[in-house]
Amino acid sequence: MPDPKLFRHLPLAFLLVACTRPESEPTSHPAAQPLASATKPAAATKAADVVWTMPSSWKAMPDRPMRKATYQVPGAAGAAEVAVFYFGVGQGGDVEANITRWLGQFKDLAPDQAERDQREVHGFSISTVRVKEGTFSSGMPGGPTVPQEKYGLNAAVVETPAGPYFFKMTGPSATVDAEEGHFSELLGSVELAP
Repeated sequence: MPDPKLFRHLPLAFLLVACTRPESEPTSHPAAQPLASATKPAAATKAADVVWTMPSSWKAMPDRPMRKATYQVPGAAGAAEVAVFYFGVGQGGDVEANITRWLGQFKDLAPDQAERDQREVHGFSISTVRVKEGTFSSGMPGGPTVPQEKYGLNAAVVETPAGPYFFKMTGPSATVDAEEGHFSELLGSVELAP
């Protein structure tokens, strides 16, 4: 029988392998491009065969494992974060599973505290969920969490032929409220790459 000490570090090895970026994955975002409106220059972001336009007041952050993009969203109450995830066709779970998980990150959230909506943009079905304020548990699923009081959520699942894309903004509720229009504009810009 093998020595049990050999298996002690196996979970750590799996975690390291899962969080390692393949060398073939791009490590930079495209250069800044102006929007059609001359009043709001922004950077176009591309993931697989879908593109969207980052609001000009947001800041693109360095690449992170498992994310297609990360943005820092400024605000008087503190910065919020927008994370964009894409796992491929048939990957990442369905709309309900993701919305349920996101809402589960808020402590003692009453059902009426979550606003849901659905719309279609450029032929994509977009399901959104909004939490105005609550205690958010940040951290990796299954890992330690840090309770963040007075936090808000604005998140969406964009269903595309290339698979679902997940857009999730979390941060101080006042910042998430103030940036709701920009988040909506970001979702409205999602389209197939030319």
